[in-house]
Amino acid sequence: MTLVGIGLIIGWLLASERSSVEETASRPAPSGPTSTISPGAQVMPDLRGLGVGDARQILADLGVPPGAVTLRDQPAAGESGVILAQDPVYGYALGSRIVLSASRPAKVPAFKGRDATAVLADLDELGAATRTISRYTPGVPVGNVASISPEPGTLLPVDVTVVVSAEPDSVNLAELVAAEDNCYTDTDSLNGKQYDELLTCETDRYPLNQTWVVKRAADRVSGVLGVPDSGEPKEAVELRIIADGEVLTTLTTEYGSVVPFDVSIAGKLRLTFQVRSQTREYSTAGLARLKLLGDAKLLNKLEVY
Repeated sequence: MTLVGIGLIIGWLLASERSSVEETASRPAPSGPTSTISPGAQVMPDLRGLGVGDARQILADLGVPPGAVTLRDQPAAGESGVILAQDPVYGYALGSRIVLSASRPAKVPAFKGRDATAVLADLDELGAATRTISRYTPGVPVGNVASISPEPGTLLPVDVTVVVSAEPDSVNLAELVAAEDNCYTDTDSLNGKQYDELLTCETDRYPLNQTWVVKRAADRVSGVLGVPDSGEPKEAVELRIIADGEVLTTLTTEYGSVVPFDVSIAGKLRLTFQVRSQTREYSTAGLARLKLLGDAKLLNKLEVY
C-alpha cells in the first residue's frame, strides 16, 4: 500500500470518530429523578432532641436569620424546651422558612369513665412511656382505667403507670372450708341443667345454716339457687344471704325454676347461707356455680379442701 492510501484511511477514521462524538453530545439527557439540592447548598440538620437555644445557634451558624425561624409549643411528657419536630426535615434543603416544635409541660390526662384504649392513645401522643397493669377493681367497668400514677392534673413525666380494670378472679365457694357445715356437695340437675358440684342443703321449716369465714377477701358472691330435679314438684325453698349478721338479700324459688344471684360482700368477714323450706314439709335447696369474686392475691389466702 502506498503512503497516499494509508493517509486516506487515517483521515477517514478521524472523521468518523469526530462525527460520533458530536452526535452523542447533541442527544437529550436521560430522564429520571434528580437531587433537589444543588451542589454546595445548605441542608437541614437534625435538631430533634436539642434544646431550643442550641438549635437556634446551629441554624445561625449556617447563616439562617433569626426571623426565618418559627417556634411552636407542643405539650409533651418530660423535659420542656426540647425540639420534638422540624420542618424541613433532616437532610432537605434549607428553605426561607423553618418551623421548630418545642416541648412544653403537659398534664396527666383525666381518666374517670374512659376506656383504657383512649387514655393510652393520649399518653402515647404526649410521648409518655406507659407501664400498664391489669387488675380487678370493684366499681370500675372492665377495660376502663382504674388509676394513673402520677395523678391526673399533675405534670406529666416520661414514665407513667396505668391500672386497667380486669375481670375478677374467683374461687369455688363449695370447695372452701366451712366454719358451719350442714350441706354437702352432690351431682344433680336444676331445671334440666346438670351440675357436678351442687351444694345441697336439706331443710324443713327451721333454718339451716352453711357458714364460711371469707376474711374480707371477696368483693362479691354469685351463684344459682334451685330445687334439684331429683326432688318433688311440690318443693320450694328460701335462701337468705347473710354477712356479719346482716341479711343482704332473700331469694325464693320452687321446683322447676332457678334464681341467679350476684351480691356484694366487700369488707365482710363471715358469710352465711341460711336455707329453709317454703312448704310445711321437707325441701332441698340446690346451690350451683357458687363463686367468690375478687382479687386473686386475697382469694388465694382462703383455706380450701
